[in-house]
Amino acid sequence: MKHLCYLFIAAALASCSADAQRFNPTDLVRVSCSSKDDGKTCFGYGETYSDGTSDACGRVPNGPEFALKMTYEIKGNSLCETVTQTSDPRTMPVGQRFCSIYLERGPQEFTYRFSDDPPTKVRHSYNATRSDKWCQHLVDALP
Repeated sequence: MKHLCYLFIAAALASCSADAQRFNPTDLVRVSCSSKDDGKTCFGYGETYSDGTSDACGRVPNGPEFALKMTYEIKGNSLCETVTQTSDPRTMPVGQRFCSIYLERGPQEFTYRFSDDPPTKVRHSYNATRSDKWCQHLVDALP
């Protein structure tokens, strides 16, 4: 369940990078989504802000709704995030840190992998809008 939550959060945030060589912080200010059908429907969303904070929310497929607030930093082609608030400390506790390594940026999606994935593993996240982000109320409800 913990790795699944990482997947949703990182997928939601993974559409927030520039190219595989470097990141432009302005490219990160956006909304992205996690999807099992190439972005047609989304079960998790991530949003990054220009102030170095981000959030993620959604519903784990066949599981509970979740919400997180985080801080992030960019190093090379990696985006590392640290949880600062969480709706489920058992799955994603405050202080948990995870990194996404960006591989490629397409017109509607980004490919990435987690730093602890095998080098051949490829994950996808898709572009979304703030109005698509149905779960923002979960983020807003965090203490």
